[in-house]
Amino acid sequence: MNKKFHYAFVICFACTITLFVCTGLACNDFSIYMPYILKNYGISNTQSSSILLTRSIFVFLAVSAAGRYYKRLNMRTGMFIAALISALSYVVYSIASGFPMIILGAALTGIGFGIGATLPVSMLLNRWFKSGRNAAMSISAMGTTIAVIGIPSLITNLIENIGLKQTFLIQALLMAVLGFVCFLLIRNDPEDMSLSIYEKNTAKHHEPSDSGIADHSSDAKFGRIHGEIRPHDWFILLPTLFLVGVIANPAYNHMSVFFNGEGFSPSAIAIALSFSGIAGSAGKFFFGWLSDHVSVFFCNFLYGIMMTAGLIVLCISRSDMGLYIGITLFVAGVGITVIGPSAWAGDLSSREQFDSTIQRFQQMYSFGAIVFALFPGVVADHSHGSYLPAYLIFTAFCVIITAAIQYMYIANMRRSRSKAE
Repeated sequence: MNKKFHYAFVICFACTITLFVCTGLACNDFSIYMPYILKNYGISNTQSSSILLTRSIFVFLAVSAAGRYYKRLNMRTGMFIAALISALSYVVYSIASGFPMIILGAALTGIGFGIGATLPVSMLLNRWFKSGRNAAMSISAMGTTIAVIGIPSLITNLIENIGLKQTFLIQALLMAVLGFVCFLLIRNDPEDMSLSIYEKNTAKHHEPSDSGIADHSSDAKFGRIHGEIRPHDWFILLPTLFLVGVIANPAYNHMSVFFNGEGFSPSAIAIALSFSGIAGSAGKFFFGWLSDHVSVFFCNFLYGIMMTAGLIVLCISRSDMGLYIGITLFVAGVGITVIGPSAWAGDLSSREQFDSTIQRFQQMYSFGAIVFALFPGVVADHSHGSYLPAYLIFTAFCVIITAAIQYMYIANMRRSRSKAE
């Protein structure tokens, strides 16, 4: 159906709110509560690390079960239940009397994220968008960083004025309400509304040849590919996604303690974190725009360079300006760890492979977060409290990720050219 306004854009909005709830509010803003949890419940630093480790373990388990979960439930109902589980985790935090209940809340947060965040959003957008999918995913992913712009200050004010438990309950209520709004908006497939999948006029990229076979040679030339994952490709893809999970989670989540250990003042760190929220949102938005107007292949280079350069600056500079520049570059570039897996699955796999591919990607992503969850702290304990050695290793991981994913794109571009000849 050719309309100026397509319901796919409503789906994109609902996906943005979904990631705002299951990732932004549930996971990213939880760090604001951590100092108060440590103080109120007498939790040690080791126990605080185990909270994030527990969450990562249950993310991995939930992602692994998500395929069966969404075979039993449709996308709309499944995502709504996931949002309610995320909200329930904050109810559990509010009634917690000690460490065991906090761990239970972290497990529920991980389950809500695993079955309700990036994985189902990617699958749903793949059903609704044939073109503009990367832009839609980028806009949706902004929901994860919008939650760190302004809301941390609001949470802090609420805790100081009405208390920790009451603030947990208010956030739980907000998450449940937003989850219900998404349930009202989401539809499983375009066919449910007698619509066709959203598609721009892309005929110039897919003109049939005399043999009746679509000509993808010009697409491949510019890094736009229509791939199909071969069994041996997984030997590169799975380790790459493992490292992506490391950069997106332990590397990103330990930034504050890294800066503190390197002697930066609390005010400088606060300003840097404010820059990171803006840079993260901008980076995710422009990834979608650039990938749809140029190619994901180009974005892989650009964003890989940004996150690598950002870490290099953070590792060698000890000035406040170096801190601001480094974190802006890194957080803008690290947006590829959120949007990249969906874009890579769309390019490197066939449409029929997409759901299983994105699930495998998310599994390895989560596994990387689990295995390296305690890595920065362990390295710091053996380096006189410095996190710098860990971040030098993370910098090397960024180089490996960029090189490996580009190798897969180049291999698929060669396959596309071979088919066209």
